Amino acid sequence: PENLDLGVNFFPNPGNGTINVSGNVNGELHIFNALGEEVYAELVSASSSLQINLPRGIYFAQLIGEEKLYSQKIIVQ
Repeated sequence: PENLDLGVNFFPNPGNGTINVSGNVNGELHIFNALGEEVYAELVSASSSLQINLPRGIYFAQLIGEEKLYSQKIIVQ
């Protein structure tokens, strides 16, 4: 899959524990910790706005849409 900007936004980044996700895509959201362990997964739709609570650390978010992959590093302070 191509790594494209799908209009997905993870904010605030860096954040203080609550990460908001908004975007305009249908797909699967996966969040991994620095060890590569999946800590969160959810199906998202075009109008999704999620709030995810994470402990301090560095995370990697992947949103897998139709033939597209969006990834972003997330820092929680």
